[in-house]
Amino acid sequence: LARQGYGVVVFEREKELGGLLRYGIGPHRLPREILDHELRTIERMGVEFRTGQSVDLIKGLETLKEEFDAILLATGSWNDRKLGAAGEDLAGVEGCLSFLGRFYRGEISELKENVAVIGDGNAAFDLARTLTRLGARVTIVSWFPESLIPADPEEVKAAREEGIQIVDRTQITAFKGEGGRL
Repeated sequence: LARQGYGVVVFEREKELGGLLRYGIGPHRLPREILDHELRTIERMGVEFRTGQSVDLIKGLETLKEEFDAILLATGSWNDRKLGAAGEDLAGVEGCLSFLGRFYRGEISELKENVAVIGDGNAAFDLARTLTRLGARVTIVSWFPESLIPADPEEVKAAREEGIQIVDRTQITAFKGEGGRL
């Protein structure tokens, strides 16, 4: 839109720009200097960024209509997929995006625990590699045989090189805990 001469304003609810690219993908996969360079390029095109601003999609749209001629909603999907397993709501069970968001906001700086990452896509491997950098001992649990894991083969290889264990051909059916905790 900016290239076509329109004035563009992007609202970002986080304190820093980048959305899921910054808060959901590790710098070992997407170096921050590359992300920041791309964002500066967009800004030089005349795009205005307003960070730390959530937009209330019910009440806020009326206010935005007063300031803008058109509104384009391009919201990210920050919701973790659930497994549908019993006990998923226990404290100690957390989704990938939720955890990575907290980490990249600076809310977590260390985690010296045994951690199981349930999944077999690139996001699961990204989370596992991030957890390892925090000091955790990580095991990835995949229901696929290792040769069929859908994550990029480079991700699987890098995880192995970083000492991450992979338990394949295993499906999680429930989480067990006491007192509401895993």
